[in-house]
Amino acid sequence: MRFRPLLLLLAVLMPAGARAEEPDTINVATGGIALFNYVPMVLAQQIGAFKKENLKVEISDFQGGQRSIEALVGGSVDVAIATYENAPLLQTKGVTIVTTALLNRSIGAVLAVTNAKAATVKGPKDVKGFTFGVSSVGSATHRILNLYLAKGGLVPGDVSAVTLGGGAGAVAVIKSGRVDGFVHSEPVVSQALKDGGFKVLVDGRTEDGMKYLYGGYIAATVALTTPAYIQKNPRALQKFVNAMAATLKWFHNASPEEITAKVPAQYVGPDPKLYRDAIALQIPIFSADGLLRRDELERTITSMRNEGQIKPDQKIDLDKTYNASFAEAANKK
Repeated sequence: MRFRPLLLLLAVLMPAGARAEEPDTINVATGGIALFNYVPMVLAQQIGAFKKENLKVEISDFQGGQRSIEALVGGSVDVAIATYENAPLLQTKGVTIVTTALLNRSIGAVLAVTNAKAATVKGPKDVKGFTFGVSSVGSATHRILNLYLAKGGLVPGDVSAVTLGGGAGAVAVIKSGRVDGFVHSEPVVSQALKDGGFKVLVDGRTEDGMKYLYGGYIAATVALTTPAYIQKNPRALQKFVNAMAATLKWFHNASPEEITAKVPAQYVGPDPKLYRDAIALQIPIFSADGLLRRDELERTITSMRNEGQIKPDQKIDLDKTYNASFAEAANKK
């Protein structure tokens, strides 16, 4: 065959840009990917947003956001999908991580107590001595519990916090009678509340709940990375943020039914209608474009000071906690 040598010669002479480009690879940590905070990550895979960017995404799923941050700081992942609070909190410890895109303005956490305990609760001060389940000790749901306690003049040590994890295991513990209350996000919340055995004290899935906790919406779930990764791999990071921005736009133009249909069955759980209804309730708390807004970043830090996470004498350099350029570039495509 005379054609084979000719084809090989053409392949060698072909300009690099004309050949199939090898995909960039990025390692991303999540903290319980079945939880609603990570829906944009799941959807980005399902609707082909990463593929469109020629980006290979390897996901490491941990039990809770705190483990994700540990992986990021330790260098075993490139990006962590976690809460913005981690950036200013680590800055107080001399560690810099950078927010590059906003996924939602509330993690949609609900704080609830058993009906038996609810009769004695008129306000935050009344939960002293309770045992609460949280997604993981030290995670965003644990910090929300602490914020609630602070509103009643209590400190974290006034209650017990235990790790629930996510999914069916978390629901089983909540319903087992081993906890007096819980702070968690969807889809765990709807499944735990379905039987009517708990009373909701604070609903972070709603604007009213966010006003009670923070005074309004905050920078909640974000894409975090390190200054070193930004410097070494800006192209891969830009592709990742492009995909997230495109997914968030798709999310806001889709119906709850379309969103639910795209989510793998193992994440939806046994009751697709319950999942669909929970999605419908929370669409407004998700970013529509991934853009970072300074007022929401500032409000988050203010709440951290109110809770006591950041001490009065600890200064935070807000500009070092985020880089808005990637999301801004993604929205110009």
